[in-house]
Amino acid sequence: HYRKPLEQINVPKFTHKEIKEDPERRQLFLDWMDKEGFSIITMSDEVQQQVELYWDLSSKFFLEPMEYKEKFRGVPKYKDEIFEKKRQVNKGFLSVKEKEFLKLCLDDPTQTEPDDIEGFKEAFVNLCTSMEEMMIDFYRTISSSIDETSMKPVHDKQTQDTVVGFLRQGSSVSMIDYKAVSKDDVKAVATRDAPTENTHYPSSTHHDTGFLTMIMCSDVPALQVQDRVTKKWYMPEKYCNPK
Repeated sequence: HYRKPLEQINVPKFTHKEIKEDPERRQLFLDWMDKEGFSIITMSDEVQQQVELYWDLSSKFFLEPMEYKEKFRGVPKYKDEIFEKKRQVNKGFLSVKEKEFLKLCLDDPTQTEPDDIEGFKEAFVNLCTSMEEMMIDFYRTISSSIDETSMKPVHDKQTQDTVVGFLRQGSSVSMIDYKAVSKDDVKAVATRDAPTENTHYPSSTHHDTGFLTMIMCSDVPALQVQDRVTKKWYMPEKYCNPK
């Protein structure tokens, strides 16, 4: 479908409450998601405060020496000789050249949290619980909508309940500490990336493999969305009014 580039149109913003309670706004949300593949959600003040608190506490973690952070690397749930020692387990503390992650899950008995950082556990649980509620509502809204080809819901109730039952175990919240990099140090794919002195990013162009991803906008541009019409990359921070 033809439209102007994302930068030239009025990108709608939604709230969790109106998607749940306002039929017209819910339908606009569904139409936008179907056509564009993303939406901008304005969080409530309560959730915004939870995000800021958890980031402040995560920042304390990232400031610790590497010897301390290494203790929180993820361990596999199952013994797997094929992947053993081949790469980092994708949870807990992870590090690559340009960034460090703290990726934690609400339901993972194998993980350890930095409990010696006062208030960390409580802040993590409160934020995850709020995000889980939003995630479930967004998923059920999208999956209950009618597929135009089959004229049936995208997912039936049994499938929805199965997915929702897995969400807590299969979802995680990642805080990422990006390191400053020069243009010469960025990871780039020649056919997709064109770093300059003013515009370059630590990671090369890639697709996230998540089922449904929620990204918190900050005052520093990070992950981008691809404009489905122009194929160019779009910085949602320009329109999110991040705090």
